[in-house]
Amino acid sequence: ASDVYKRQYIGSCYNLNQRLAQHISGVGARFTREHKFIEIIGVQLIDGDAIAAENARTLEMIAEYGSERVRGGKYLSG
Repeated sequence: ASDVYKRQYIGSCYNLNQRLAQHISGVGARFTREHKFIEIIGVQLIDGDAIAAENARTLEMIAEYGSERVRGGKYLSG
């Protein structure tokens, strides 16, 4: 498969539909402007610290896929 299918982005928001519209229109995160999303793999509702949950999930994905393929939370550059 093409390398584009191997990239993962983890994000958080209060309004999923609005955030998806931002990503599609090009006003979302820089990563999703440069790498258009193909599918949503999962949605998780968080009751508590969403930023901490986003960072933790990002670290889990980095461990699985590698830091060159995953962006999210405070792990956006690299």
